[in-house]
Amino acid sequence: MAGTWMVRVPDPLGADEDALRQGIVVAQWSEVGDISGCRSRIEVRESLAGVYPTKSIKGLGNYAGQLWRFLAEMSPGDYIVMPLTSRPKYMAVGRIAGRYRYRPRGATWLAAHTRSGMDQQVRAACRRTG
Repeated sequence: MAGTWMVRVPDPLGADEDALRQGIVVAQWSEVGDISGCRSRIEVRESLAGVYPTKSIKGLGNYAGQLWRFLAEMSPGDYIVMPLTSRPKYMAVGRIAGRYRYRPRGATWLAAHTRSGMDQQVRAACRRTG
């Protein structure tokens, strides 16, 4: 069964629209570099610790969880929902179209809906998984 994930595109403003146009879903942690060789959440956290040496253990764990899900748990065919910062009342809905790679991951964006117009189950799934 396909999972459902909430993804948020960080700054700069308009990066969400770029992701839609390019058909990609991104986790912008460019300072971390390629994590495709990480085989566990612990290895991801170790990579983060090298980049953020003053970050708390709890903070590193939070970051590692986000990146590990993007790297290892999100799968082709899973649904993705992305709040649109450029259109605050809207969320884009899509499906993951490819495996993780250091460059942006492919996605097929299906539509943009108002948050209130989305099915309650979709909104609830996003709160639980991403």
